[in-house]
Amino acid sequence: MTHASLFLKILSTSFFDSNAPCIGKDAPHSEGKMSTKKSALNRSKSFGAISERSQTFTYLNFNHPTRMAARSLRNPLFLLLFCTIIFAAEGYTSQTIFKREGRFQNQRHTLRDSYSMAGKIATEYIVSEDVVVGGETEEVGIKMPEIKKSIHEEFNSLTLTTFNLLAPCYKRIRKESLNSDQQKLKNKQFPNSLPEMNVPRESEFSPLWKSRVKNTLDFIEKDLATSDIICLQEYWFEPVYQKLFHERFGSDFEFLTKKRPGEKTDGLAILVRKDSLKHMGSQGIPLSSMGDRVGLLSHLKYGRKAQHSLLLANCHLTFPHNQLDQKLQLNQIKSITYQMELFASQENVPLDTPRIIVGDFNVEDSDQVCDHLRSIGYKSAFRSFHSPQKHVVTHKNHKGEQLMVDHIWICNPQKKDIKNLSIHDNFAERPELSVRDASLFPKGIDDSVWNSNFSISDHRPVQVKLGLSLKES
Repeated sequence: MTHASLFLKILSTSFFDSNAPCIGKDAPHSEGKMSTKKSALNRSKSFGAISERSQTFTYLNFNHPTRMAARSLRNPLFLLLFCTIIFAAEGYTSQTIFKREGRFQNQRHTLRDSYSMAGKIATEYIVSEDVVVGGETEEVGIKMPEIKKSIHEEFNSLTLTTFNLLAPCYKRIRKESLNSDQQKLKNKQFPNSLPEMNVPRESEFSPLWKSRVKNTLDFIEKDLATSDIICLQEYWFEPVYQKLFHERFGSDFEFLTKKRPGEKTDGLAILVRKDSLKHMGSQGIPLSSMGDRVGLLSHLKYGRKAQHSLLLANCHLTFPHNQLDQKLQLNQIKSITYQMELFASQENVPLDTPRIIVGDFNVEDSDQVCDHLRSIGYKSAFRSFHSPQKHVVTHKNHKGEQLMVDHIWICNPQKKDIKNLSIHDNFAERPELSVRDASLFPKGIDDSVWNSNFSISDHRPVQVKLGLSLKES
């Protein structure tokens, strides 16, 4: 049907049938395909509000003089004049409209879905329009950009590495590897020592430890320097040793350190990449009165504007020589988790701040030490990514045992895990850590056995890549 004949049909129907539907502001509501302007306006007011059902409306739009002509049924001259004008006009079509921001547009909109996000209303619309192509009428769908409920918004990723360096003061040197001058020096220093006690240490021979620390720095720079955080155990507090580390990495990383008490010359270090994380505060903590073991806590911030907090603990637990040491280990890890919560309160971080505990635990993840961490909501980052049955070796100890004792544990506090939760604590969007990758270094060698070619330490570094995001509770 042509546009002019459509107009005449409507107009003539209105002229001869007083009960026919009207077009205009006084027209009654129609349940058919044609609805009134009043109905269209009422329905258009629902735009931007939550709607449970789809609402589609169609309105035959004629300009204002045409509506006046349709209502001027008692004036034949006026009618004849407008018929002439309409027959001369081409391309006039039945169009669908809806009102948005007080204007009518030539489209039909279906309000399909509504979502609520952080107190705001986001609505998805599907827009369709009748298009005439070669005399045929086709309906073309145009999908507007969706605004979906943000349940997992990525902010950043974090690469974290833990590595026991094997401090020169603990590295045993085989006598046959010493030259004659070094042998004489050793015998002169400890002339009356027992044979089993007279085991030389690398720290006694400057050329030896300087050569190994150079190899260690080269390895870190080549394989590990892309890390955002590097947690080190058995970091030696000898001035020249520290200077070599600072000269190599001081421009890119901020150094946080904690020395063991007494005569112990090693301790812990956390290297924080300056351009990806902001250091807010740190604290060294004693773990027990026996063993001279310490922990190092740090409050870091991440995100585009460094607006999200992260709590990190680096530790090195006692070696389990006997049952007393095993009990000591359990007390040490409980001390870490307890003092981390005190530190969190001191730093005034949100209750839902993610926690990470890393280091050389001197136990495998089946031990009671790790059971304690699991009982309070921590999970092994490495085991989360790999099969729990995967046999992995990160350390060959002085007894020749090949074990996985270097771990990274993460915790995303949940509402149910936090005691004394205040009604003012907002968990609408909580930060969350997810494990994207986990691996041992150097790569390309068998993880199930100790590789004797790796000679810079008796531990292999463990590295994980973590996703940092906000997730709705």
